[in-house]
Amino acid sequence: MTKLLSMFPMMLCVVLVNSLFLAKDSDAANVISYMQSGCTHKIEGEIREEDVLRVKNIVGKDYIIFDEGGAFDVARPVFCLDSGGGSFIAGLQISYFFMEQGISTKIEKLDSCLSSCGIIFLGGSIRLEDTHRPNRTMVSGATLGLHAPYLSRENDLNYTEIQASEIFDLATFAMTATLSVFTYKSVFHDKMWVDPSLIAETNLFGRDEFLLITKIDQAYRWDISIEGFEPPADELTFRDLVQTCINFQNWSVSASSYDVSMNGTYERSRTHYLQATEPKTDGFFEVFTGGEYSQGCLINPQGQSIKICTFDSATGIYRGKCPSSPIYIDRLHSLDPNLEF
Repeated sequence: MTKLLSMFPMMLCVVLVNSLFLAKDSDAANVISYMQSGCTHKIEGEIREEDVLRVKNIVGKDYIIFDEGGAFDVARPVFCLDSGGGSFIAGLQISYFFMEQGISTKIEKLDSCLSSCGIIFLGGSIRLEDTHRPNRTMVSGATLGLHAPYLSRENDLNYTEIQASEIFDLATFAMTATLSVFTYKSVFHDKMWVDPSLIAETNLFGRDEFLLITKIDQAYRWDISIEGFEPPADELTFRDLVQTCINFQNWSVSASSYDVSMNGTYERSRTHYLQATEPKTDGFFEVFTGGEYSQGCLINPQGQSIKICTFDSATGIYRGKCPSSPIYIDRLHSLDPNLEF
């Protein structure tokens, strides 16, 4: 994968020269130490090719080795991002560096991360001895916008057959590089780093438009954490429990969820399957969402967190083991997935 990314700038240079594509003249991004909002660094401004080395250098310089009880560890960097984008390949290279090194990403309230900045954001990760998974966070009120990569040129030009072929080759190479990075799958995480559905939807948007990540459904479906958006503190109703189950079942396989009040799932669960309002076993409520008692969840609300396990006797797919080894999720799973944060 590293070799593939290293080949890209050389190929890009050839195509840009031969096809007369011209990059805009502007300053590189501002890459700084930034001890705010839980971040250690921040990237601001336009992303340029030279920023790849600058990011690597500042991370290397600012790594903090500390001794806690005789054990040495590394304080993992968290990069806040506020950029309108820039170089596609620079964004992809920084994204891969973040994935590989366990560097998390975050977009603060009122900040925007668009285009190639969004590519960097998706590379956010946490990597320890026993885990390596995505770790990317949007604060409520932040903006994340994604679109397909494109080439810029200053004038309308006619291209020769060879030039057109080179441009096509570049586009193919760009997609290959993107898939090579984002379809990575860690042994500690059961999904691809970026789900193919997000890549597909992103590529439907051209240079002057964005796929904006604004809904709870989009964030949780595509492994993006939300900060600063708190659910009501009220006790969960049975409708909330059904919604929690449906959301968790869908988001676990990167599928879009739906409001259970709109399609009858809640009514069917309440009418046909709810036997009592009391928990069944060890504080777990039993919720059925499909089939004849064959699909559903065991759910145990725990303040701001929820213990959950799913069962599906038709497919044999089970997540978690209740009551001994449940999965812990947050209360945002109980909300209408179409809510904006």
